[in-house]
Amino acid sequence: MTPRRAILGTLLLSALALPGADNKKVEPGFAQSDEVDLTASAILERAEIDRAVGVPLDKGIYVVQVKVRPKGEKPIRIQLDDFIILKQDDGQRSTPFAPTQIASSSGLTLQSQRLSGWGAQGNGPVWGGIGGGRPRQMPGNGGAVGSATGGAEVVQATEKEAKEPAGGNPLLEALKSKCLPEKETNETVEGLLYFPLDGKVKLKDLLLIYKAPGGKMELRFLRK
Repeated sequence: MTPRRAILGTLLLSALALPGADNKKVEPGFAQSDEVDLTASAILERAEIDRAVGVPLDKGIYVVQVKVRPKGEKPIRIQLDDFIILKQDDGQRSTPFAPTQIASSSGLTLQSQRLSGWGAQGNGPVWGGIGGGRPRQMPGNGGAVGSATGGAEVVQATEKEAKEPAGGNPLLEALKSKCLPEKETNETVEGLLYFPLDGKVKLKDLLLIYKAPGGKMELRFLRK
């Protein structure tokens, strides 16, 4: 083998060894009904999430880019709470955060709290309750309902007062500008959804559920 060919072969092997060079491309998932077409892509890598939003996001918040295309002349109402992400490996499910829940002047703090007796229903983290949202618990793997002596470790989301930045809130502005708009429309709408999820998140485990006007739609994310 000539030196030139040896160099080219080394460069080719190096390129194939790079992350993302495995020819596996994440493709948008697609679902449809008589009333609407739904297209969605999950963004799970932190660097890609930061690029999509335009500013860094805390760990534990993942992004789904969605496009909703109404098919009829009658307008449909787009609402964030109509979307649910289901993490099928451990049963976690969550509706998306509103931008104000992530970037309000009151920060998000997580704290552990042990529950016992009839209140011990799981050890999943509790998200929400900030910026006007209601708290909700994601199911975990421990704790049993009705156990008088057992307990469950849960993670509570609580408010922590923080001063508003002097130059405004760049995170809130970025989240609002990229978020899927909530409105009534018969035109195509697209934007980002911000889902809180705990633990390791894999694309194959995620299922997006949309409570569409004509009934529930389910969408899986594809990798080719």
